[in-house]
Amino acid sequence: MKRVMFDLQLSSFDVDGKLKIESDSNYQFLKGLLEAIRSEFEPIILLPNSLTYPQVEKLFGGVSGNGTTICLVEYGDDYYSARFKLDWGGVCKGIANTKPDLIWTNNPMWVHFYRAALRKLKMDIPVVCYNHWIDLPSTPKEQGKYSLAMLQAAGMLNADMTMANSIWGLKLIRDGVSQMGLETIDVRKAFAFPPPIRSGYHSGEVFGYCVYNHRISSHPYYRDALERMRTLMSGLGMEVVFTNPSGKEPITDFDFPYRYVSLNWDGYMDLLSHAYCSVSTLIDAGAQWSMSLAESLACGVPTLIPRKYGYAEMLPADYPLYYDDMSEAKKKILGLMKNRPDVKKYSKHVTECYGAEASLSRMRELFARLEKG
Repeated sequence: MKRVMFDLQLSSFDVDGKLKIESDSNYQFLKGLLEAIRSEFEPIILLPNSLTYPQVEKLFGGVSGNGTTICLVEYGDDYYSARFKLDWGGVCKGIANTKPDLIWTNNPMWVHFYRAALRKLKMDIPVVCYNHWIDLPSTPKEQGKYSLAMLQAAGMLNADMTMANSIWGLKLIRDGVSQMGLETIDVRKAFAFPPPIRSGYHSGEVFGYCVYNHRISSHPYYRDALERMRTLMSGLGMEVVFTNPSGKEPITDFDFPYRYVSLNWDGYMDLLSHAYCSVSTLIDAGAQWSMSLAESLACGVPTLIPRKYGYAEMLPADYPLYYDDMSEAKKKILGLMKNRPDVKKYSKHVTECYGAEASLSRMRELFARLEKG
């Protein structure tokens, strides 16, 4: 069996600075991927050494005896330091002891870190990176992001393969790196690997609420999406439930009436499976491919989706709830309230194209491409 070493890109901490790993999107991505590939690949996971053994067992479904190797190392202990800090000695020891066939980092900035560790150990192991979200600045002067983007870009250029969750996401990365004056990422070293979607919690009972299950944040990108949601749903008389699996605090100065919930994974999926519908108003160019929309569809929930950017990779062109602009979105949501369409065939499409077997196939393809060089 090929052995693959993974790390985590941690981003969810509560107001007291405590790590909320179960509600972190990267954790959910990794857990779904491990469940998909375990039959053919042996995972090695670098986890924070602040976790206890029972916590590790709970997070990864009981790793004892299932072929998963855990290496506990020190990560940064808050949102900012977690992006930069990883225990050098612990990682070197983990690599030397487990001898992986591939290192998969979920933080492009750590590619150089692993390269340096491999040089020290005199080992030749391919290093691939996955960009879970685009941190490239819209302009070189955008405050606080240019240096971060440069570090990300340098890592992606130095990786044996750069991955994102959609073809559109890869295009954003390649264009952004070029606009920063750096060389273009070789298209042969770019690979679209959509997040694995676990089977939804199909439920026969439907309640009369609409779910907005994107991250809630004060960032202008998300605030603009919330304003569009206000315009879309005002006057319809339908309760809107804002879920926020990231575990971050709600926006307190947003006066749109909604019910806010922050749940663990099972609670989130249960709430989602009972929804009358789900809506996305993220229509900006940064929209790569939405794991949350795929989760809604996997649960059989009719989901209003922008037709452009990375979203168009999710579903066939005949999906009835695509929209091109907010005017069309308003017409679609009004029609949806009168007649809730059956989206079972699209739900099946999502779970087949982005489920466990598809993720396993993509992992096989990744190894094949790396072996070809």
